[in-house]
Amino acid sequence: MSKYISKKNKIKEVWGAWGDLNYESLKIGKSRLLKLLEELDIRVFYFGTLTKNGNPRHPIQRQEKGGILNSNKEYIL
Repeated sequence: MSKYISKKNKIKEVWGAWGDLNYESLKIGKSRLLKLLEELDIRVFYFGTLTKNGNPRHPIQRQEKGGILNSNKEYIL
């Protein structure tokens, strides 16, 4: 994955929208992915608000005011 993201396609940011995860395997995967993205200097952005646990909401969790617009873009990494 890291070769695809950073070298081949020169991706500098990705949209994070996972909400609060209920399964330990997903939490571990999220942690590993965020570490890799940070090492590759790739920023993670979200739209709307974060959950109480600080995670970017998945768009189907609830309707967010403002929607998906660049003016609503915030970064977590």
